[in-house]
Amino acid sequence: MKKTFRFLSMAALALVGAMMTGCSNDEDFSTPQQPENKSNLVTLTATVGFDDAASTRAVSNTGVKTFAAGDQMAVIYKNTSGGTVKAVGTLTSDAGTKSGTFTFTLSSPDKTQNVTYIYPAAMAGSTGVDYTKLNSQSSGTLTDLGSKYDLATKSGAWNGDNLPTLTLENQLAILAITLKSSTDITSTITGMTINDGTNNYAVSDISSASTIYVAIQPTSGATIEVTATDGTNEYVKTLSGKTYAANNGYNVTWNMTKLQKVTWNHDDITGDPGNSFTKDGVTITAGDIDFMEKNFFNDGTFTTTLGNFTKIEVTTGMWQASGTGWSGSGQSATWTGTPASSVSFSGDIFGMGGMMGNTTFVFTIVPTN
Repeated sequence: MKKTFRFLSMAALALVGAMMTGCSNDEDFSTPQQPENKSNLVTLTATVGFDDAASTRAVSNTGVKTFAAGDQMAVIYKNTSGGTVKAVGTLTSDAGTKSGTFTFTLSSPDKTQNVTYIYPAAMAGSTGVDYTKLNSQSSGTLTDLGSKYDLATKSGAWNGDNLPTLTLENQLAILAITLKSSTDITSTITGMTINDGTNNYAVSDISSASTIYVAIQPTSGATIEVTATDGTNEYVKTLSGKTYAANNGYNVTWNMTKLQKVTWNHDDITGDPGNSFTKDGVTITAGDIDFMEKNFFNDGTFTTTLGNFTKIEVTTGMWQASGTGWSGSGQSATWTGTPASSVSFSGDIFGMGGMMGNTTFVFTIVPTN
């Protein structure tokens, strides 16, 4: 995408004046106060164009990269004091086309130092690209992605007194996502995350979308964990060896696995004195179980025949146990370790007969088939 920047004007703002004093018999002529040093403001208009290869800008469902009304672009530059400064310009003409005009005001730019263009400006931090902006991508719509996240950037030297003419380069991969679980569930999804082992991208405000759009940093042979929810059900997917290159859009369909939830309420946990209890495919064993008081003594293990636990949530009278993957204290604890069909705890779980709150267990399980 070629961009042409035209230098329009430079205004040097200075205050000119002197402090005049009245003459005394001694003819004491006071030294005039020096004007306050004002920044050298430079106004520039940038005419920017996209080439035909720039096809990831998600403003239309064909993926054509065009400007939209209200678009903003940032310029990161050095000032003459050595500071790094960000200026933001807004599109002033040619919305909906592959070229447009932005106007910037720069303060005391040091024209011996490179500048960096960042488009859209929403992806700019104070000193450069802020990739953390990708961590929360709000609605997952085409327009939202295009105006906030579809990053293109380039650095270069000043062209004399003018900003350089540069071709911006797309930095991200764009995923157009369809989710299935026996049927298409995309339009029911309200939130999803994509984790590539280094970065975590969340879209938390999805509403009846037929396709979910997410911008990600390029990957090469990555293992990617995908989670999604419709507000009631949770879904997961593991993708192996995935490569998504910059300046590319990908239409992907992921067959998600629906997580199963098993809940034991206080009154469900019944039996004769012993050391084991089973319900709905989940078993707890312990050194001793007091079913009346809902106490589990002397260490224990949860096992399931349904698949692998991904989360175990315990609410009880008093949690006095620990173990790998467990967190919490007082009257609640949660396990979120590596998915497994067997999870152990060391210590005791005191139900105390409901005196300090009824005991419940909620197991989240990913089926193995």
